[in-house]
Amino acid sequence: MKIHEKLLYSLVALLLVWAHSCNGTLSTIDDDGDPPPPPPPSCDQELEPNDYFTQATFVDVFPVSPPDKICGSLPFFDTDFFYFYLSPA
Repeated sequence: MKIHEKLLYSLVALLLVWAHSCNGTLSTIDDDGDPPPPPPPSCDQELEPNDYFTQATFVDVFPVSPPDKICGSLPFFDTDFFYFYLSPA
């Protein structure tokens, strides 16, 4: 058997295996046994107003960024001094 015949047979075998493995059906069953993902955190409303810098209860002054990153809210007409709140729990 010549080398090009072996190469041709290997290529045909590879194509048959590839065609069999890619039959077009996708499995939608999640059977790996992993637990479901946790629910998103529920954010509590702020309990005390932080109207002035001297009344504020904070760890540090946060930069302005989207409030969903730290589980906060940014109401448009809020009289709060800070951009975000953190849940005390």
